Amino acid sequence: MTLIQLKRSILICILILSSTFSFAADLEISFCPVTKIQAGKEWSATLEITNNTNEVLNFKDGVLNFDWQNLEALPYPFTNWSKSGKDASFSIEGVGNWKSELAVGATWSKAFTAAKFSGVLAFPTSGTFTYNGTDYDIVVAHCSK
Repeated sequence: MTLIQLKRSILICILILSSTFSFAADLEISFCPVTKIQAGKEWSATLEITNNTNEVLNFKDGVLNFDWQNLEALPYPFTNWSKSGKDASFSIEGVGNWKSELAVGATWSKAFTAAKFSGVLAFPTSGTFTYNGTDYDIVVAHCSK
């Protein structure tokens, strides 16, 4: 086997391996199950957050940022809520422990009620979480119908 053939074989193996393993976001957030009252523009869900980083993250001191056009209001445990146009940002209290810290590899969930939306309830698919000057990627899943 020549050096060029060896390099080509190694490159092919790398490409195959990289396509086999999917990218895991820093944080995974799920809203499931989701219930909504269309007439009242109100929805409820169970929020689940998984920390895929190598850092303990504080959700009370950090800020979640989403392009979430039709979100109008979030109840507790969501705090420091603000919205400008389609950009929504907020913190979450009580995640993980009483300090709102989610350990590396941990998953936390909490049911909430009485969130508000306008138009049609739609969820973002991604966002960011900013903590201590670092932005972490978020992937969002939901089971709203």
